[in-house]
Amino acid sequence: MLKLTSRLAVAGAVVSRIAFAGKSEAAGAAGLVAGQSSGAEVGNEVLQEGGNAIDAAVAAALVACVAVPNGCGIGGYGGHMVIALAGGKKIVAIDFNTSAPTSARPDMFPLDDRGLVTARMNDYVWLFAGVPGPLAGLQLGVDG
Repeated sequence: MLKLTSRLAVAGAVVSRIAFAGKSEAAGAAGLVAGQSSGAEVGNEVLQEGGNAIDAAVAAALVACVAVPNGCGIGGYGGHMVIALAGGKKIVAIDFNTSAPTSARPDMFPLDDRGLVTARMNDYVWLFAGVPGPLAGLQLGVDG
């Protein structure tokens, strides 16, 4: 999804305390969020206040977007989420990568005789911009 939050991990705690970001964090029965330090801190607060793992992961991802805008963001590449619902009886996989605009077509960037895009128009025009998927994907995860 997002460069740094793609490393985000929400895992069940296997130890009572874990060192993270230079300090010791209490790991509760609800799990632990690890990843970008500011995002992980907020994600763990969500868990400690009774939120579920999906809420914690989404909060962590959004905080990471603000904390490290050059590494991730809501207008970025997108991401993937695998969620176990109903006590693990239902597994849902969400792919929310950036998608091509609906106006995209195979011939939108004509090639010159060297096989390069004519006048490098793919570098300078709005037509190449993808439609970001992070917010839609994170919301879909929350909605389950």
